[in-house]
Amino acid sequence: MSLLEQCRESWNINIRENGSVASWSYVPQIDNGFGTMIDDPTATAVTKKERVRLSHESLGVTDNTETPAGLGTSYSMFAALAWNTSIVEGNTITVDGQKWTVGAVDSLRKDGGVYGKQAPLTKVS
Repeated sequence: MSLLEQCRESWNINIRENGSVASWSYVPQIDNGFGTMIDDPTATAVTKKERVRLSHESLGVTDNTETPAGLGTSYSMFAALAWNTSIVEGNTITVDGQKWTVGAVDSLRKDGGVYGKQAPLTKVS
């Protein structure tokens, strides 16, 4: 098993250990004849589901403080995604009954390939 495959497997185990199911819908797009993609007026919305892991973003170790000691977290949320995810920036996903807008999807690379992806989330009110 290559290093890349090992990284993908460990990333997927991390997602499965505390995963949630994300769902989102989209309307397929077609070319409008002028080179611009638009929603297909004849198509019905497609719903997709994928296992993700939601987590708080880490702030790191706090410096020169009396209490508390150790690692801190912020209230910023992000999603850990599989390397071959269908989730893209701008999607609105529903996870555990809450809606989130997906930010820039960042590819995590090792040994010449992508082993996982992550993206910041903004709660939809």
